[in-house]
Amino acid sequence: MRSRRFLIAGLFSALILAVGCQPLPQPFQPSDTKKISNPLLDIPDGSGVVVRPVTGMPGESGTALARTMAAALIERNLPAFTENGNRSSLVLTGNAIARPRGAARSEIRLIWRVSDPSGLQTGEHVIDIAVWKSAWRKGSPNLLREMASKSAGKIAGIIQGPAVTDRTANKRKRTLHVWRIDGAPETAGALLRAELETSLRRRAMRVSSRLRDDSIVIVGVVSLSPGAKGLRQLGIEWLVTSLDGRELGKLNQKNAVSPKSLENDWPRIARNIATSAAEGIGAVLRKVPESALFGAPPQKNR
Repeated sequence: MRSRRFLIAGLFSALILAVGCQPLPQPFQPSDTKKISNPLLDIPDGSGVVVRPVTGMPGESGTALARTMAAALIERNLPAFTENGNRSSLVLTGNAIARPRGAARSEIRLIWRVSDPSGLQTGEHVIDIAVWKSAWRKGSPNLLREMASKSAGKIAGIIQGPAVTDRTANKRKRTLHVWRIDGAPETAGALLRAELETSLRRRAMRVSSRLRDDSIVIVGVVSLSPGAKGLRQLGIEWLVTSLDGRELGKLNQKNAVSPKSLENDWPRIARNIATSAAEGIGAVLRKVPESALFGAPPQKNR
């Protein structure tokens, strides 16, 4: 297993050298360049969601729950805000209804509603949770995290659409591992990697966060070079390889973006990059026979 890890690391380094003649991006910086319409941003949930303070809660706990919910949605790769989103952001509102349940307990019904920018409701999720009255009155952080955790998955599903069932869960031959993304700032690369993992799973592919003996490895390298009219040419090269280093396919994505878009809209750009890349990776794997995926490793030179 250790030698296989070194093979992948060597392959990764070779791919970096292959694109080394192209300028690699510095941390995405704001610019005065005018923001342009960018097809990389055209995704249903790409504008994220603004989480409003939850009504019906004591003191400032409604505002605290909104912050906790936004954090829970971000963990699920969904851009979320508690203040200002943008004109196309969805809005998540919550209303809590408390009912007594004995001397020390309460039953809380929490109603979440998702609305589009015009105010039209597009989805609703309701949970019921039993709480200690003292924790409810104080806005216990543990209670708020529990409420957000029990709600975030369903709300993300409403916004993003139903996830595809992983029909390959029992097929070890189709386990994918996304290698760390090179050429982008660490946080930007980590977000793109997470988005690709999510997009692959939504296409019914099995993804493992750790390298396994049966992994198919996805290696990504980001490049950024000057473009026309003050824009930047953003490129991503994806290499699909077996664990022993055999290339199965290669994908290339390119688009002209403004520096300001890279700085302010990277979550949406990453989401659309990942959506397109997952489709291409799926096409590659459908064309590769099983014998090529896990054939015998190359013979070593004697």
